[in-house]
Amino acid sequence: MPIRITTGSPAEGSEKYFPRPAITEKIWRKIGNGEHLQLTAPRRVGKTSILKHLVQQPREGYLVKYIIVQSVDQENEFYKRLFNELVEDKKIFGQLEGYFRQASKVVKDYINRISAIGTNEVTFDNSASLDYESELKQLIRAIDDGCEKIILEVDEFPHAVENILKLDVRAGIHFLQSTREFRQDDRLSRKVQFIFTGSIGLGNIVKKIGQSNLIMDLAPVPVSPLSPEEAEFLIKEIVQGLKKFHNIDLPITETCIAYILEKIDWLIPYYIQIMIDELCDIYEEGLPINNQAVDEALLRIVKNKYKHDNYFEHWKSRLKISFDDLAQYNLAREVLNLLAMNQSIDKAVFHDLGIKHEVAEPQYVQGVLEYDGYINEHEGRFCFNSPILKAWWYKNVAI
Repeated sequence: MPIRITTGSPAEGSEKYFPRPAITEKIWRKIGNGEHLQLTAPRRVGKTSILKHLVQQPREGYLVKYIIVQSVDQENEFYKRLFNELVEDKKIFGQLEGYFRQASKVVKDYINRISAIGTNEVTFDNSASLDYESELKQLIRAIDDGCEKIILEVDEFPHAVENILKLDVRAGIHFLQSTREFRQDDRLSRKVQFIFTGSIGLGNIVKKIGQSNLIMDLAPVPVSPLSPEEAEFLIKEIVQGLKKFHNIDLPITETCIAYILEKIDWLIPYYIQIMIDELCDIYEEGLPINNQAVDEALLRIVKNKYKHDNYFEHWKSRLKISFDDLAQYNLAREVLNLLAMNQSIDKAVFHDLGIKHEVAEPQYVQGVLEYDGYINEHEGRFCFNSPILKAWWYKNVAI
C-alpha cells in the first residue's frame, strides 16, 4: 500500500503505518499467555507506532489504552494518569456502577467534576488528595469480569522511573516495588496487563541502583530493525505514496534501492524515510536519482542542522543523562569518538580505556551503549550500529 513519509510524530493509520506483523504477533502471543511486557529498542525504531497500531487494531476481547508518562516525577501522578485514562473511557465507565456506589465522598466529588466522558471536553480535578494507586486498584477490581481485558501501554516508563529517582532514590525504588506488586496481584492481572516501553533502557536504570529483580517479571520483546526485504518493501511503498499523494514519480531503480540499504545498514524506518525524503528534494532540484544522489542525500542528512539535528543531538545529550558519573561519561564519549574515527575497535581497547578513566565497571558502560542503540559487538570488536549516526558523530562530536 502507498504510505506517506512520516519523520516527526509516530506513524498512525493506514496511510502512514508500515505493518510489522512479526512483532505484533509476538506481542499478542505473549499477551495471550497473560504476561506483562517490556518493549525494548532505541528511539525511532518504531515502538510508539507499533503501540498506536495495537490501539487502533486490537484483538477481539481486548481494549488497548495508550498513556505516555515521560513528564511524571511522582508515584501518585503515575497512578493518576492511569486512573484518568480508564475513567475517561465510555466502555469502562459503563462497567463501574459498583465502584461509584462504594466510592468515598472525595472520589464521588472528583468524578462529578468530569464535564463529559470520552470527549475532548473531559476535565479532571488537579487535587493530589486522592491515593490514586488505591483508587485505581479498586476501580479495576470493580470492572465486570465479562468486560474486555484492558491492555495499558505505558510509553516512556523508564523516563518516569528516572525522574522519580533523581528527586529521591528511595521514592524511585518504592515506585518500582509498587508497580511490580500491582502486576503481581492476580485480582488485577486478570483484568489488566501492561506493556512498558521507552527510548531509554529500563534495564540499565534498575541495574544502576541494584534493583534488577523488580522488573524480572516483565517479558522482554525487542523491536529489531527491518530485514532487508522489509526495508526494500518500505521504500517501494513510500515511492508509491509520493506518486499517489503528491504526484511525484521518483525514478528509483532496484540497483539504487540496494545501494541505499547498503549505505544505511541499520535499517530502521526513520533512516529509510529521511533518505527517501532527501532523495525527493534532490529529484525536485532536477538531479538524477542514482548512487551519487544517495551519497549526496547522506551528506545532507549529516550536515543539515535544521531538518535532522534534533534527532542526532539526542544521542549526544543522552550520554550525560545515562552517565551522571563523570568517569563513566568520559569513557563512553571516548569510545564513541574512537569508533567514529575508525571502522571498529577491539574489546581489549574498551577495557584499557576503562582503566585509563578509572571506571570500576566498564562492562556497565558497555551495556548501556549497547542497550541504548549506540554500538554492537561482533566477534570481539565494537562498531556503531548506524553508519549515519557514526558520520554525524564524527563531524559534530569527535573532531
